[in-house]
Amino acid sequence: MENNLWLDRMKDFRRSKGWDVDGKFPIMFFSTINGYHHFRYRPESSHRLVCMRETNNTYDPRAIIVYDSTNGHLVGRVPQGLQSLIYDWILNNNIARSSLFCTGEFQHDGQVQGGGPKLKCVYLLEFNTENFHLPQVAQQLHEVLQTNDLYM
Repeated sequence: MENNLWLDRMKDFRRSKGWDVDGKFPIMFFSTINGYHHFRYRPESSHRLVCMRETNNTYDPRAIIVYDSTNGHLVGRVPQGLQSLIYDWILNNNIARSSLFCTGEFQHDGQVQGGGPKLKCVYLLEFNTENFHLPQVAQQLHEVLQTNDLYM
């Protein structure tokens, strides 16, 4: 599905929930969910996925786990770098909601550590407007994602 189609789908999703009028600031971008080799779960593209702090992860206390809100299945983890941003935003109550949707595609990074198959996803993060600074958030995402493809 092309970026514009995903953008339209996210607008329709927010509208269907009544979230298009609640004063939150949405930012959409494309990234991955890591850990398919471990969790072995590939959600339907219609399933809303949610990220939250993985408080019991002794290896990485800043880990962000992703689960399928439709059935509770664990899907994977947010990639490093992006995970640190989302962790801080959750901890500081900057993010009101997170909604992720799998595109149905995999991304392979080859024979590098952590290079297993990753699920390509659309991230829709909705920010509380209090203490929200768009230029700062956009710059942080640009540095981590190495792209200017942020949709608001």
